[in-house]
Amino acid sequence: MGHGMDIEKDCVAMELGHKVCRLQLMKKWEPLYKRLSYKRETQELILTKWDSTTTKTSKQTIDLKWIKEVQTVHYKMTQMNIEDKWKKDREVRRLDSELLLDISYGTSFVLNHMILLFENKDTCKLWNRGINYLITETQHASHCLQVERWMRKQFTSLLVSDSINSVSMKQMKPFVQVVLQYKAQAKDLQEISEVCKFFF
Repeated sequence: MGHGMDIEKDCVAMELGHKVCRLQLMKKWEPLYKRLSYKRETQELILTKWDSTTTKTSKQTIDLKWIKEVQTVHYKMTQMNIEDKWKKDREVRRLDSELLLDISYGTSFVLNHMILLFENKDTCKLWNRGINYLITETQHASHCLQVERWMRKQFTSLLVSDSINSVSMKQMKPFVQVVLQYKAQAKDLQEISEVCKFFF
């Protein structure tokens, strides 16, 4: 019971988001603050500008199902004995490796890396623990739950902004006909639109 409560606390904290800086191997580091957050409805990690005040802001998202591994850089360098670029990178060497989290993701053989610098070790551990739990949970999710999450993600992508939780008929029609490949009458689309209001 306690473990479940701890994981839920982690997930809530991840939804609120934390301040991070992103690094890229073998490139000069510029301390630009970002907000890393977790979106439960779509099972995504989201990286946005920290001080963004507008609803339309550029963001990077990573679907949890594409994440292959999450480790602190400290673990990779001391326990996994990974050398190569990690120990050659001057920026990585001068920072506390226990504050750095490496998220390996992608669909090809060569994975992408999102390397994030956290403000403290506890927050870095929280995200390491939380993402690893969510990866396992996603892999073992029922088909019904996977379909629900996919639908939420599709509808979320149709929203005009994060503050307006509704999808217009104009947007719904091509989605149903092209994505779902289903021919629907205007009356049916109206009913679907009404259901979507409760879906969110």
